[in-house]
Amino acid sequence: MDTPPPDLSLRSEESPKSTDLQFQKQLEDWLNEIKADVSERPFLWLIIAFLSGFVSNSFPARMLFLVVVRMISWLLGPAILLMGVVKISDLFFSSRAHER
Repeated sequence: MDTPPPDLSLRSEESPKSTDLQFQKQLEDWLNEIKADVSERPFLWLIIAFLSGFVSNSFPARMLFLVVVRMISWLLGPAILLMGVVKISDLFFSSRAHER
């Protein structure tokens, strides 16, 4: 009862396909769970959809994105300057330590 050794070359070639199939299977399972949940609790999902629509119409995404970008740029300016000062001071203090 000899069993042939597994062919490793076939497994390595099938790996990307099996990964894609596994991902597709997980995605389908997740979508089926969402569908089942929507059919079990339709009013919860109706409230979620209403609130998301209300928020998106009340607060335009463009304005929110603009505010986020301005806040990030406002905070990054001092952070970049502080990193530059630290690097320059590190450069000078490390050269003095090597001279001693």
